[in-house]
Amino acid sequence: MKMNLDQLTDLIGEIALERHLGLLKVPLPSPAEIRHTMDEAYRRIWEVLTAPDEEGDDESANRDWFASE
Repeated sequence: MKMNLDQLTDLIGEIALERHLGLLKVPLPSPAEIRHTMDEAYRRIWEVLTAPDEEGDDESANRDWFASE
């Protein structure tokens, strides 16, 4: 499933509303745990995007591509 930023924002809003109304049945992790998980995910994505390509070139081509997006 492809999700854009607007859809993700709507989903977060729905979860927050359900939690506020006491309708959320699934316990959520703490904000600190969520933040740690997000930081780790971004770190891993950055490592993939800036890794040298298979031909052994340096990471500058990947970094330049990422910066242009």
